[in-house]
Amino acid sequence: MKRKLLVGLLALCLLSGCKAEKQKAPVSCAAVEDCILCTKTGAGPWGQNNVGLISLNTFDMAPLALNRYDSEGKLIEENTGTFTMRTVRGQEDGFYASIMEYPDRGHATLNVALGKDGAMDREKAAAFLCKSCLEAVAPEGEDPLGLGVVDFATGKVWALDRKITGFGAGDFYVRCDWKEAEEGVELLVFYCPLRYGEGE
Repeated sequence: MKRKLLVGLLALCLLSGCKAEKQKAPVSCAAVEDCILCTKTGAGPWGQNNVGLISLNTFDMAPLALNRYDSEGKLIEENTGTFTMRTVRGQEDGFYASIMEYPDRGHATLNVALGKDGAMDREKAAAFLCKSCLEAVAPEGEDPLGLGVVDFATGKVWALDRKITGFGAGDFYVRCDWKEAEEGVELLVFYCPLRYGEGE
């Protein structure tokens, strides 16, 4: 009799959609005064009108110097006649980026291997971000990549998404050429502010 009752309860539970799964506990976010994007502290040329690559897991950054600034933070408005080539590797087997910058022309090309930044670890991101910034970068229920583009003038971050082939980031435009055969993307970044008047 007890066995029939137990089987009946189990069947009723299955039919009613009852699940034994545990709900995910809410992540513990950083305080606003410790949030990297609110305080604009840590690595990166904060306050400059430039963008860069950012890991949403470790917050390693690869700033781009398409607008060049001197040591006092003043914009350098002259050509260099050069371009730069460099590589940047994130921590914890994260992204690897090969970067070519052309500041005289205002564009850069980045060949990026995602590594472990191919997926965002929400708990790791929460250690660097307050609740409001975490929700802005990766709304609850979304599953973004662990890599994004940060605007150093505003602190805004756009998480990369394989479905998106291009987007505006402040005064910049980012084109994404996703590599199907490998976990990577080629980014082409242009400095292209509004030509006339003020934007939002």
